[in-house]
Amino acid sequence: MAAPFDGNGDEGLGQEDNNAWVQDEDLPLAGNEEQAAFDQEEVFALPQITGWEVLWQFIVHRAVWVTELPAPPYPDEAWTLEPKDPPFPFNLDATWYCGALIGLMLAVNWETEHQWLLSHGYLHYFARVLSRTTITVATSVLSTFVFEVIGNVHQMAHDAVIFNLPFIIDRWLVETWGMGPVDEQGRALTDAVGDVQFHPDRSYRMEIVRDTLTSIVMWLCEYLSMVGGSVPYYHLGPASMGYAFMWVVRLVSPALAKRLSRIASAVALPTPDPDQGLAPGDLLREFGAPAGLQVGIAGFLYLCVFLFMSRAETPVILRQGQLDGFSKLAFHLIRATAMHLLAYTAYQVAWIGLLTVEDFLTAIAHFFALEESSAFFAAIPFIPVPAFLLFVSHWFLKKCCLLCVRLLWTSWVPYIAWLSIKTTLGTQATWGIYRQFVTQDMDVLLPGNRVLGAVIMTALCGLRSSWPSRMKLSSVAWID
Repeated sequence: MAAPFDGNGDEGLGQEDNNAWVQDEDLPLAGNEEQAAFDQEEVFALPQITGWEVLWQFIVHRAVWVTELPAPPYPDEAWTLEPKDPPFPFNLDATWYCGALIGLMLAVNWETEHQWLLSHGYLHYFARVLSRTTITVATSVLSTFVFEVIGNVHQMAHDAVIFNLPFIIDRWLVETWGMGPVDEQGRALTDAVGDVQFHPDRSYRMEIVRDTLTSIVMWLCEYLSMVGGSVPYYHLGPASMGYAFMWVVRLVSPALAKRLSRIASAVALPTPDPDQGLAPGDLLREFGAPAGLQVGIAGFLYLCVFLFMSRAETPVILRQGQLDGFSKLAFHLIRATAMHLLAYTAYQVAWIGLLTVEDFLTAIAHFFALEESSAFFAAIPFIPVPAFLLFVSHWFLKKCCLLCVRLLWTSWVPYIAWLSIKTTLGTQATWGIYRQFVTQDMDVLLPGNRVLGAVIMTALCGLRSSWPSRMKLSSVAWID
């Protein structure tokens, strides 16, 4: 059947080798002419769109107004408006829910009396794993909002300023310094194409002054944009705001400032502390279990992406318009959250590997009595070993996430069919598209996934410099 998504998750846009069509033997396809027409890409100036569509255009495509071409009709077997039976466990009657609730109450009562989980330390361990996972997932959601929403808005504002800056400088030179003609109100005159008019200057001195001033101002804007826009995403902005806030709180109440500092350290991204001296087994137990749980959550987020991709097709299937704007925006942001979550998890796993390597090499040094090489072991975090560990962590976790998605897809099909107008047969026919979509996101060598950039920064500046960056959500080739 036909589906309006290409391998990057957009509606047949942005890739010359678009193959967003899947042949299914049970579902007839539209004609080749309609397919070829739908596979093309069109970018229009400013179409009349409102609501979620506007947010989707701004956040995903940075106001490059991309419009889908009409899609061919969907086969009748691919969708239905008839009510569908809910899948498990929503198809159970009230008796099963009451029984499960009674069983849960009995288990809680038994644990309260015997405290078996508490006495064996399992309760505290589960609490630590859950808290670390929750903090990492929350950090991924916040990171998605900062990088994908605020970051894209900042980039669009930066591009608009840089584009209009030469015109603003030309007007200022004419209106303030009299380098060109003005109208009765003192405004600079423009020619037919909108450029500011200047007085004739055969010595070309005015042009030198104009170009020099424009270059200096544009350089300052670029510098301020980098310091005021990019660096706050990393350390300087949050650190400066945090120090200023804590300074004010400390003036009011030193005790409250101490409590807030403890809270801030408690909600920081969970990573192994080198000073704790944990054994490799303890590292895997304390931080490996949350990492595995986070990979499973990332896989579930991609299944939710597939759900919203299917729901976005409802207006197209019913011939009521283009893809649903809210669903398009939702699946892109959920996708970005999953990618940020995998990036943070890879950072945590790289720390586990780094501390394990240091412990192993230190044991070898003590065994052979190589105290002179302590400087070498101290320099391990600054040589390319962390970069290699980070790359391996990204590769391994993405392969695990892809495996989770492939294993859970069959079980997830009934939920997509239940929550959309697609049938089970129509949902199964789109697996080829979804598989290509998630496979591209799991490619560590693809520049848009930002893995290589994090690895290079780690090799140059250390593991703490592998902070996630803005992902490439748009399928338009020249929008990075």
